[in-house]
Amino acid sequence: MPWIKKNLWFVVICGAGFGLLGLAGFFVYSQYNKDGAVAVELADATEQFKALNSKKELPGDQKNNNIEAAKKENIRLSDFSTRVTSYLAPANVPTNLNNLNFSVRLNESISRMRLEAGRINVVLPTTPKTNDYWFTFASQKSAVEYKGIENMAAQLYDIEGIVKILFDARVHSIAQLKRPPATPDEPNNGDFLTRNAKTNDSAIVTPYEVTFTGFSSELARVMQGLANATNCFVVRTLGVAQAPAPAAGKSAAVVAPAPMMMNQYGGGRYGDRYGGMMPQMATAPKAKAPNALLDESKLRITLQLDSVRMQAAAKK
Repeated sequence: MPWIKKNLWFVVICGAGFGLLGLAGFFVYSQYNKDGAVAVELADATEQFKALNSKKELPGDQKNNNIEAAKKENIRLSDFSTRVTSYLAPANVPTNLNNLNFSVRLNESISRMRLEAGRINVVLPTTPKTNDYWFTFASQKSAVEYKGIENMAAQLYDIEGIVKILFDARVHSIAQLKRPPATPDEPNNGDFLTRNAKTNDSAIVTPYEVTFTGFSSELARVMQGLANATNCFVVRTLGVAQAPAPAAGKSAAVVAPAPMMMNQYGGGRYGDRYGGMMPQMATAPKAKAPNALLDESKLRITLQLDSVRMQAAAKK
């Protein structure tokens, strides 16, 4: 005991050290047990993953054969992808163009569309200087070098398709056509849209706007033509308004009354018996009841379209 009294602080420190050492041992033991439990859970999860990864598809039964159904769906998906790709990819867009052959193609296309419009009496918009219409390609009519020929050729193909649909529908007139610029620096003659073409990994979407005049029957034929076109056209908006009245300048023909013939005998009560003609008062035509089918007003129709082409096909 005397030694303890002399070394009391040492004994206290040793006792505290043994106590802390016991607590540390207890903590290590408890964490070891938890680590073992986590290891067991990880092993179970690993075994479940291996079992699911190596598990084969359930074949089903005689009524529901899952493997055969999956094969049939795969064939249907492949057929659908082939049909959609062929529909969205116009094959007539020329490739490997240069300045010369694109100029020839552009001039031939413009001339052909003008001649067809004249043949079927479709009125085209005219410019005040040259009195001709270039179907949104007026800035290229005197060009020697063309930038963005591939984009321009694809847009020319779309314009040809749209104009053909309008001609087949026998619209009365084409008021305006608009397209996006083929290149950022292409001169704008008022024929460009503010929206540009969009390209993603799958397709190229090119916007167009067409304004024409006609009746509801022509509109129906145009919509049917868009639905059956070889180009894939998607109608975004449809605007219909009454077409403006024709410009004044041609007044309606006025039929003058027949001149009154005087009787050679001086008239009198025998005037209408001896060759004389008495004047007849003109009567106003009777007003007709309105007929919705016969009296339909001409319409001014504006369509905003999107042309969709597959990206892979466009790069061929």
